[in-house]
Amino acid sequence: MRALLMLALAGALSAPQDAFADNADEEIARAHFQTGLSYYDSNRFEPAVKEFLEAYRLSRRPALLYNIGRTYEKLDDPGRATVYYRRYLDAEPSAIERTEIATKLVNFAPRVGELAVKSEPAGAEIAIDGETIGYAPIERQSLTAGTHEVSARGERFAATVKVTVEAGVLQTATVDVKRGTVDVERPRPETPRTSRRWLWPVLGGVGAAVLAAVVVGLVFGLSGTDYSALGRGTCLGSGCVVVEPK
Repeated sequence: MRALLMLALAGALSAPQDAFADNADEEIARAHFQTGLSYYDSNRFEPAVKEFLEAYRLSRRPALLYNIGRTYEKLDDPGRATVYYRRYLDAEPSAIERTEIATKLVNFAPRVGELAVKSEPAGAEIAIDGETIGYAPIERQSLTAGTHEVSARGERFAATVKVTVEAGVLQTATVDVKRGTVDVERPRPETPRTSRRWLWPVLGGVGAAVLAAVVVGLVFGLSGTDYSALGRGTCLGSGCVVVEPK
C-alpha cells in the first residue's frame, strides 16, 4: 500500500522541471507536494495532509485527491477520506485503485455521517474543522461521526459552533452568523402506522355476542326456566371461534 501511495504521489507532480517554469502556481504546488511527502514519510500525517491540500488547490491534479484521501485514512478520519476518495474516483473513472477504494468506502460507512450546512443570512463562507468547504448552502459533507467545528463567515459577522454528527444520518445545521448559534435538524424516521382494522370485526363480534346474551337473558328471565346448564360445555367443537389480534 505504501508503494501504491508513492506511485500516486510521484505521478501527481512528476513532470520535468521545465514544465513548471511558466506556471508559478505549479512550482509552488510542487514544493507543497514535496514537503507533504516528507511529512508523510515521517508519519506526520496532519501537516502532510495540509501540504497535499494546498498542492491540490494550486494544481488541481486529480492524483493528489487520492493522496489526500489516503492521508486522512492514516489519520483515522473515514469521513474526509470518503470525501476525497469519491472525488478521486469521479475525476479518474478508470483508476486502477477503484475496486480497492470501493471496498474502503463500504468499510468506512458505519462510522460516517453527513452534514448539510445553511447560514443566516445565506451565502456565508463555511469551514469545517478549519478546512474551507465553500459557501452556504452546502448540500452535504461526509464527516466522521463525532463533534466537529463549523465556522461561518459573512460580510460583517463570523461564528464558530460545535456540531455533533451521527453515523448514517444526514443532518442539517443552520448557523446564525450574527448570533453565533446553530440549529441542527435531522430527518425524523417515519413511524409506521399500525393498522387497527382488525379491531372492527372483533368489536363487531363482541357487540353481537353481548346483544345476543342480553336477548337470551331476557327470554330466559321471562320464561322462568333455568337454561344455564344447557349452555355449559357447548363451545368445544369447531363452532367455537376465538378471535385474537395479530
